[in-house]
Amino acid sequence: MLLAIIIWGIFALAGAPLPAPGSQATEEVTFLSVVVTGLFLFIFMFIFALGEEFGWRGYAIEPMQERWNAVKTSLLLGTVWAFWHYPIFFITGVGQNADLIRLGPIYIINFTLITIGLAFLYTWLFNNSKNSVFLVLVFHGATNALSGLFNLWTTALSMTVSVIAIWIWVVIVILYYWIKKSPLMHDQ
Repeated sequence: MLLAIIIWGIFALAGAPLPAPGSQATEEVTFLSVVVTGLFLFIFMFIFALGEEFGWRGYAIEPMQERWNAVKTSLLLGTVWAFWHYPIFFITGVGQNADLIRLGPIYIINFTLITIGLAFLYTWLFNNSKNSVFLVLVFHGATNALSGLFNLWTTALSMTVSVIAIWIWVVIVILYYWIKKSPLMHDQ
């Protein structure tokens, strides 16, 4: 939600048109339609994230962090996670395919940077929640639902602002735990 607020704030300050909540269509958007759509998207995205998070955080992350620190693990896992999504960009009728056609290669670049950045944040969340896959799963579902609800990743500008906001957050988390030398980041 914070990311949506930041992006909308930057758009408002820049005088750019805000991404319409819920859809790109011109129909009137009401509070109730946003809430209902948001709940539906969260449930839908939560279900989609189940398989991913049980694989990435439930299976892969702990052995990786036994070998590498959280930063290297996040970078490697995030890169694999980004590439894992690439096939959907080329399936006609899927939203990511339409976004790729509309935005071109910048869509893949921004998507990759967003995904790798989110991997860092999900690792931080996993490590700081006593390895709770469920909490990361809820965060993953909420991230996807809010990005869909507020159309955060449907324009080159909104994706670029997302990349910057996510990576600022990543740098803050890394610096905080590096300075603190916290074991919660699994530094070795």
